Amino acid sequence: SAKPAATYMHNFTTILADITDFTPSSLNYSIPSEPVTVHDLLLQKSSGQFELVVWDDRPVGEGTDPITVNLGGTHATVNVYDPTVGTTATQTLTNVSSVPLTLSDHPVILSVSP
Repeated sequence: SAKPAATYMHNFTTILADITDFTPSSLNYSIPSEPVTVHDLLLQKSSGQFELVVWDDRPVGEGTDPITVNLGGTHATVNVYDPTVGTTATQTLTNVSSVPLTLSDHPVILSVSP
């Protein structure tokens, strides 16, 4: 059977998959008071959907970091994905301009409608 890390990586790439070329735009997001252990990567799908990957460098069992991602404006839908759980959204938010997260030892993906 597959090791958990392989399953998590498969889920991660499935959530981010896209095959069409396009010219990307930008999302004016910020993470105020971002701890030095927190990192982020903004990607965009050809549909215009933004995929913001946020993760913490904390080793397993060494705590969590609560953060808030400000999205630079109100967005109709934001889906939150946890690749350690699966490939479906673990939370769906509507008409939000910020998303509170508690980060630990794995990435979280915010799928933000343009």
